[in-house]
Amino acid sequence: MWWCLKAQFSRPIRAISPRRHAAHTEMQRWAATPGNAEALLRAVLRQAAARNPLA
Repeated sequence: MWWCLKAQFSRPIRAISPRRHAAHTEMQRWAATPGNAEALLRAVLRQAAARNPLA
């Protein structure tokens, strides 16, 4: 768990590790690309329909 202080005597706030921060940044960039989120949603819905054809 990573922590950072806003000031010398401030209460600690939770922060994320640099590696996780990079992963979040990459995911935000991917989600901002037009068509990616819609394609992912369609793929998930297709897989769900294949697993449970009665739904």
